[in-house]
Amino acid sequence: MDKAEQEQRRAQWLAHASSWERSGQSRAEYCAAHGLKRDTFNKWVVKARKNRAQADERPNLSWVPVTVKAEESSQGVVLRGTSGWQLSLPMTVCPQWLAKLLRELP
Repeated sequence: MDKAEQEQRRAQWLAHASSWERSGQSRAEYCAAHGLKRDTFNKWVVKARKNRAQADERPNLSWVPVTVKAEESSQGVVLRGTSGWQLSLPMTVCPQWLAKLLRELP
């Protein structure tokens, strides 16, 4: 089984797990109605719940005050942290890279 087939199979089982949770049926009823092996279905339900738990974990984020000052002779972007650090970047810095950097800063 190649990677694409594995991913398709995974998606199908995870869809079954989600569908079962919304169905109101017992696992046995759902498996009988859909022709699924209960042991295999039970394993995928556990995997689906683990995936959701991992997706729900978010880093502790907080808002920080930002002051924007326009300088006529500005040659770039200067980032200053509340702990005193400073980073000067050229105006040509890639906005996507800068956004990624800002998400990683403490």
